[in-house]
Order: sequence, then C-alpha cells, then structure tokens
Amino acid sequence: MNRLLALVRIVMVLVALFLGVMVVLLASVAPLRFQGRRLAAWVTVGLARTFCLLFNVQVNCQNREQVVLHRGFLFANHQTYLDSIVLLSIMPVRFLAEAEVRAYPLVGWIAKAIGTIFVKRDDQNSRKEVRTVIVHAFRSEPDPPVVLFPEGKLGRSDQLLPFRYGAFEIASSQQLPYLLCAIRYTPSEVAIWRGGAGETLAAAVWRLAQSSGPLQVELLPCAVVQAATNSSAADLAQSAQQLIAAALRQTASDCQLEVIKT
Repeated sequence: MNRLLALVRIVMVLVALFLGVMVVLLASVAPLRFQGRRLAAWVTVGLARTFCLLFNVQVNCQNREQVVLHRGFLFANHQTYLDSIVLLSIMPVRFLAEAEVRAYPLVGWIAKAIGTIFVKRDDQNSRKEVRTVIVHAFRSEPDPPVVLFPEGKLGRSDQLLPFRYGAFEIASSQQLPYLLCAIRYTPSEVAIWRGGAGETLAAAVWRLAQSSGPLQVELLPCAVVQAATNSSAADLAQSAQQLIAAALRQTASDCQLEVIKT
C-alpha cells in the first residue's frame, strides 16, 4: 500500500513540477511583480506548497510575519533537500547553490529563474567572484532574501557541522542583516537525506513518499543580526552556530526572535 501511495505522490509531483516549470519560464521573461517580488518566484512558492500538500509535509513557522518581512541573508541549518522546499513554502527566497545544480533538468531551470547564485565550491576564484555577485544582487534587488546554509553541506539531525564564515564576512562588510533560523523535522528519520553516506536523492524522496503519517516541520527564527563592519567573521559564525543549536533544543513556544547588534 505504501509503495502505491509513493508512486501516486511522485507522479503527481512530477506533473506539477513540469507544469510549474512552464509557468516559471513564462513568468521569468515577463517584468511582472507581486508584492515587489518576481512573479516567477511566487510560482515556485506555489510549487513548494503543492509538494508539501502531496507529501503530507506540515510546516509551522514561528514569527511568520518577521520572516516574511526580512530583507537580507537567511542562514539555517541544513539536513535535507526539504530545507529549500520548506523555506520556499513560506515566501519567495533566493539561494546560493553549487554550479552543477544549474544543469539539473527542471530544478536547474527553476533555480535560475528565481535568481539563484551559482558557485563552484572547489574553485577559489569562483568563491571570491561570487561574493561580488552576491553584493551586486542585493544592491540591484534587495528582496527577496538570499538563503545560505553555513554548514556548507548536509549536516546531521543531532549535531550541527562547523559553520563556514565567508557569508558572515560579506554580511558584516556590507552591513547586510541576517536572520538565523532553525529547521526541525519530526520524525527526523523520514526527512533526513544521508547524502554524505552515499544515499541518492531519489532514495531519500522515495522514503518520504512512502511515509503515511504527517512530517511535522518547525521553522524557528531565533535572531536577526546586524553585524558591525569590524566584526570578526569567525566569531559571528560561531555565535550563529550556537544560537541555532540552542533553538533546535528548545520548544517552539520558548524560541523567541532576538535582534542583535554587534
């Protein structure tokens, strides 16, 4: 029965994704905006919500209004492919992604249409160049937020990986605020993608598709940080890791949004 459910879900998502890509591509060539954001970005929000509906992924966002109104970076922990879908189901966002994503069928087209910034992570010159691209992207289009996962790769459900601090350097030097968010899944074993252990994306999606119960997701915004230009990027990264780790251990009602100036 679960296999049949999984097949039906995947077929329906593929159909929705194909139709959505056509709409995104059409919307991306039109200079239309809704609430100040690209029309193509709103189409991707609809696709993310459709995915969540079909796969019984229930997203609960604390302080939703503050998240939607945020302008700047959004930093979150990174466990699974679902992280991006969860954030997109809340509001339009942009991403920093590996250059290989651009070549993915459907997903790569959508990523490009919503303004994703692509970087070759093994290329030092590309990483330097992308900082300039990010700053230019904010100056030319300050909204929607740019999402980065400071762990740099998929982490674990029980422990954060050390945060890289390149994005924190950009945030402090350019006076760009960043919102720290914790993403928590229950049950986590349904959501997590063990890519580091060799699990394919298809296998991870298949596991979710076979799950009959709801997957509960909590998006917990814990701090908006405005860093001074002389702030240490390493210190900012360490503080961000500690704040997100603390939020992951809290109940949703205990997680309060702070405003921090350094």
